[in-house]
Amino acid sequence: MTSIYMSKISTFTSEVICLVDGTSSGIYLAPAFLAAGYRCVHITNTFESFPGPSSVPLDYFEEDIQFDGDLHELQKRLAKYRIAHLMAGSETGVELADQLSTALGLRSSNGIELSLARRDKFVMQEALRRAGVPSPQTKTVLSGEEVIAWATASAGWPIVVKPPRSAGTDRVRICKNEEEVRGACDAIIGKKNMLGVTNTGILAQQFLEGNEFMVNSVSAQGEHRILEIWRSHKYMTGGIPLYDHLDLVCPSEHDYAVLASYTVQVLQALDIRHGPAHAEVMMKGDKPMLIECAARLQGNINPAALLRVTGSNQIIDSVASYISPHRFLARTKLLEPLNEHCKIVLLLSPLSGVLAGPLPLERIEGLASFHSLRLRQKATAGSPITQTTDLLTTVGSVYLVHDDAMQLDRDYAAIRDIEGNGFYANIL
Repeated sequence: MTSIYMSKISTFTSEVICLVDGTSSGIYLAPAFLAAGYRCVHITNTFESFPGPSSVPLDYFEEDIQFDGDLHELQKRLAKYRIAHLMAGSETGVELADQLSTALGLRSSNGIELSLARRDKFVMQEALRRAGVPSPQTKTVLSGEEVIAWATASAGWPIVVKPPRSAGTDRVRICKNEEEVRGACDAIIGKKNMLGVTNTGILAQQFLEGNEFMVNSVSAQGEHRILEIWRSHKYMTGGIPLYDHLDLVCPSEHDYAVLASYTVQVLQALDIRHGPAHAEVMMKGDKPMLIECAARLQGNINPAALLRVTGSNQIIDSVASYISPHRFLARTKLLEPLNEHCKIVLLLSPLSGVLAGPLPLERIEGLASFHSLRLRQKATAGSPITQTTDLLTTVGSVYLVHDDAMQLDRDYAAIRDIEGNGFYANIL
């Protein structure tokens, strides 16, 4: 493929950046590397696929190579390029990026020794346990009966059940009794996860109480920079934890320092030495504990809002960490206080159907703190709408930014009021 952008820009280095599965938030990476003067090659992993509307913007790439399982053949296809760095664009690209960057001998590879621990949630927690990092009790099983026996004898009730490898709160259930466990396990074992892979096992995990946080980082040469921390607010429906909204945590808050220190231990335990990572951490008091960690960008990122509020974002800092790691680390040693506050509000569809008319997004866009809106589902007449049952079936994410935190709270309440008063009336 010859990109339409290549003929217009000639100020490129002779080196190339290789991205594996550049979907989800990875759609922003190729334009960012191009702006830094690096051409990009894309690799599509045909064994897994990330769902949703964010298709790979292939016009930004020199070539899109389909990977069918033959790593040697893939290396031959890439031999004509001087590859400087290789990274995963989304969850489905993590293991292949590890394998290929190691095979190519790239200095920014995270290696393959702990590659599985960066995808499989049980192996992940075992890696933390071996490193002496606090982690919840976790077990892989093949049936609901095994979960019940383990919960009764060891982990206690309630118990969390989910696929060992997936994303976006896919089929995560919090079960209070044996009947709920059996139903949750039946929905996992032998079924395909949202990445298109059949679940051959079930992950059971100790239920963690406390406040949940999302921690985003970028690493370079084994040094770790915490970029932002979000306090997550969820609600429960039928044992399913769904995101309601998230608040950006100021670096001066006590929780920030505790979570940042703990997350660095997690990154070290998983041997994530280069590139972005996204962790979900539960904290009770001053005791954080990992839910899971991914060696890739946060999904649902809004680069413009974060650039405004924090002065950077995971996209910009990921590019800098690969191209100029020493300057990236020196430039980002000090954390600055936030001049504005930021809140993400998830739009939650109460039912499935087809839109007879467009969603009235202007009612939300007129709020005082409205910054931007990223839709996951189409909002135009004739488009199908799916009831929100997990993160990937939210209608979209509203980013609110304002120097008055109370204004964010008022506008959050206004969004929920708008949703409850005719916002979804066109769904038939």
